[in-house]
Amino acid sequence: MPPFPYRMRDLVRLTGVSAATIHFYQQQGLLPESQKTAGNQAAYPESTVRRLLWIRAMQNELRLSLRGIGAIL
Repeated sequence: MPPFPYRMRDLVRLTGVSAATIHFYQQQGLLPESQKTAGNQAAYPESTVRRLLWIRAMQNELRLSLRGIGAIL
């Protein structure tokens, strides 16, 4: 598997998190860095999928704020 196998639509499909929310999480520094492809599209590592699922779990199960999650990270 390539180190950056996912595109935005893959992240949305695999996690159920909207593209707008993923962009916001990136702006807040909550996600690993993406890599730009030759076509100037963002490609994401497997760790991004795991991180998105973890963030959602922390929000839903522990009721943590994004600020609190950022402090943990």
